[in-house]
Amino acid sequence: MFGYLLLNIVGILVFIGVAYLLSKDRKNIHWKSISVMVILNIFLAWFLIRFPVGRAMVHGAAYGFNWLVQTAYDGIGFAFSSWVHVKQMDFFVSALLPILLVVPLFDILTYCLGLSANSDGFCPKLPASRNSSRFSLLK
Repeated sequence: MFGYLLLNIVGILVFIGVAYLLSKDRKNIHWKSISVMVILNIFLAWFLIRFPVGRAMVHGAAYGFNWLVQTAYDGIGFAFSSWVHVKQMDFFVSALLPILLVVPLFDILTYCLGLSANSDGFCPKLPASRNSSRFSLLK
């Protein structure tokens, strides 16, 4: 167990080191923000691994994602049955088409839940401000 912990600490340090080396403005790096996020990440990982509630959350997320991919695959099978029900599917059908069905779903959910630049609520019809950069073409 100590080996895994050491490997993860080295991985975090290497990742921060590479980000530091590739940074164009090293003087303005907010180290306090980085350390807070690393501590929150460690706490969240500890919670999700150590407690039954955390493991149940991970299993629920995995089940939901598996359901989403299976639903996308079923949709592809409905639309392109001659491509899916074969001995050997090609990469385009087995991997890329489910991605092409799932990504727009996440885009719609992001827009509807207000997680985008315009966070006015559920599926806002009009922007709150016409000065929003997202709606700059509507001016």
